[in-house]
Amino acid sequence: TTTAAPTTTTVAPTTTAAPTTTVAATTTAAPTTTAAPTTTTTTPREPTAASV
Repeated sequence: TTTAAPTTTTVAPTTTAAPTTTVAATTTAAPTTTAAPTTTTTTPREPTAASV
């Protein structure tokens, strides 16, 4: 009587779920605040009769 040995093939679950989270947040918010104050020098006008 040849007892056939059950061939238990163990299937190794290959869980290679490597989450490649390459979220490179390139926040290049360079505020270019070029607020050049334009100082307009008002030239003093000649005194009118009302300002005398």
